[in-house]
Amino acid sequence: MNLLPSPHHLGQRLDLLLAERILEGGLRGAQLFQMRQRRDEHWILGLLGLRGLHVTLDDITTCLERRPGRFLPRQPEARLIQGVRKAIDDIDEAVDVGQALDADRVREIHIALTEKLEGQEPGTLRCSSPWDSVTGLVHPGADLVPVLMKRFSHDFDLVLGDEPFEELHPVDQGARIFGRLVLIAPFRDFNVLVASLAASQFLLARGYPPFMPKSCDRENVDLDLGGSDVELARRFASIVFRGFVAMRAG
Repeated sequence: MNLLPSPHHLGQRLDLLLAERILEGGLRGAQLFQMRQRRDEHWILGLLGLRGLHVTLDDITTCLERRPGRFLPRQPEARLIQGVRKAIDDIDEAVDVGQALDADRVREIHIALTEKLEGQEPGTLRCSSPWDSVTGLVHPGADLVPVLMKRFSHDFDLVLGDEPFEELHPVDQGARIFGRLVLIAPFRDFNVLVASLAASQFLLARGYPPFMPKSCDRENVDLDLGGSDVELARRFASIVFRGFVAMRAG
């Protein structure tokens, strides 16, 4: 039995909290900068945990500030931290200028994430099975990926299931984008991280907080990705809600 609240219920609660923040006047200046800095550090920590990497907030701050720490600048962990940082900065910029989430934008996220990692093909659609396949999912053949990504650019309903996409709550829409991008797995590797970041851009563009998992979420997220859309939506909404509450509490 799943004890997580329904995604619709969590979405409504999140709507109320966001409305309260608007009435309170929101954050400005130094407060906004500090909140974003704290958000981004925890966001990076969670995404790397979702990848299965064991890093700390101190590891992240030392890498971002280019200070001596546990990881040397050329180590994969340090380069991935920098890559996630670049992807988040690009997402904030895309949201600020109103750039839509489409297949080209998804490729840009993958490029930002992987361009400094050895053995990767930044932005290149896969030509074989994905390295980061998810247990329980049958990923489409590589020959279908270009077609699915082209559809992703034009009509979410074609790729994201039978229920009309526009009738879903925005947080449920974000969950659907996350799940379907992981299923399509357009790239050779880092598809789960790309899907997480793409769904976060979608949410941020609509005034919602990003999808910020923790390392402890990895097993449950993997299980829900291999399960039903409803279970994944529950997990996704609970993580979005929890992240917003934590950042609000400071």
